[in-house]
Amino acid sequence: MKRNFYVVVILLATISMINAQNPPFFESCNAIPPIPSDIRITTEPESVDDLLNLPPDSSIVIHVSGTAKEGDNLSQSMVSAVFVMEHNNDAAPPFHKRFCDILISDPKCPQFETNHNFELNFTIKAPQSILGTVLGISIGDETTQTAKYCAVTRSFQNN
Repeated sequence: MKRNFYVVVILLATISMINAQNPPFFESCNAIPPIPSDIRITTEPESVDDLLNLPPDSSIVIHVSGTAKEGDNLSQSMVSAVFVMEHNNDAAPPFHKRFCDILISDPKCPQFETNHNFELNFTIKAPQSILGTVLGISIGDETTQTAKYCAVTRSFQNN
């Protein structure tokens, strides 16, 4: 019986260590109507464990890629990113930039049209503690305040 217990404890510890080395998982935002999350997001540092152990006021590089859908004129869009604590309190200053200002792929704006792949790179300031926060990223229309693409992480937690 003791041997089975040790095997279970070792297995759980191994799974926790593996999960800590995984990158943050982004899923589509919970909105009505639903907003597509047809964007791929990676961070530097890459693993959840590394993000949780960042010193206060560190920088996090965000890389966003995707394909502009038919009818989406992203050249007039804003990109926003924010770490949010429970109860919708911002945990760090939010990031807001025009899509064209952080576009690193070709074609550049204003020639950027629908059905083109895009890549964006930007840096945001980490909160004092990432523990318990959620990172949300959206690309949307500045004037109507509506998101065209949106993704959010699960809450950053220690394993």
